[in-house]
Amino acid sequence: MKNSIVAFFILISMGVIAQTSDSEKPKQYIPLQGYAGASMNITGLINNLGVSAAIDPIGADVLLGKYYVTDKWVFRAGLGINSLNYKGNSTDSIGSTQVNMDSTYSQTALYISPGVEYHFLDDKRLDPYVGGALSMGFISKPKYNTTISIIDTTGEDKTEIDYQSEGGFVFGATAIVGFNYYIARNFALGAEYHLGFYNRREGGDWERVTVKTPVSGNSTSNRTFGADRSSVTTVGLSQRLNITLSYFFNIKG
Repeated sequence: MKNSIVAFFILISMGVIAQTSDSEKPKQYIPLQGYAGASMNITGLINNLGVSAAIDPIGADVLLGKYYVTDKWVFRAGLGINSLNYKGNSTDSIGSTQVNMDSTYSQTALYISPGVEYHFLDDKRLDPYVGGALSMGFISKPKYNTTISIIDTTGEDKTEIDYQSEGGFVFGATAIVGFNYYIARNFALGAEYHLGFYNRREGGDWERVTVKTPVSGNSTSNRTFGADRSSVTTVGLSQRLNITLSYFFNIKG
């Protein structure tokens, strides 16, 4: 957080200095109506600078696109997907007995964040704006599977456990304050900060099915049910300042 604040003030200082020393022939640096582009985040400082996906108001990584509806009003939209697929296995020995355990887990989340910006300063390079955005996340049902196999001289004893519960939903509404400074035509460095709230709800009814197959080979199945729900609401300032890199182009030619 401290590094982000330092970078924020460095960017502001660069903009002020460049404005006071700029004696070029007037040129259109800031995009106008009909321009579209994308923004990414700058990560690290000095020796380890890099770029990454933009961060939406609820903290999800998204591809962030923008379109100038007019010279002042900009439509923005973020789209992100987070898919987690885990597979693990282990083997252990206890005397002449071998224990194998295989486990898998999968869950996918889709995030969208439409919003709008108003750019209020008529300047050649410095472009501050205010705006707002809605953020929505759709979280799929998590799926767990575990297979435990115990093998000894008499044969194999196997236990399979399948677990599945309800997914979730995230909703947020955020006010946005930021600026761009155009270091070249349609190419800008900037910073953005968010203030708002989000609510995350996850879980619900769950089901667990356990199938045991002993050495004898006669399987038994046990099905259990329950409910496990959670809801978290957060209100306040974002915990990070987004340092951005943006590029725009005229999609109308």
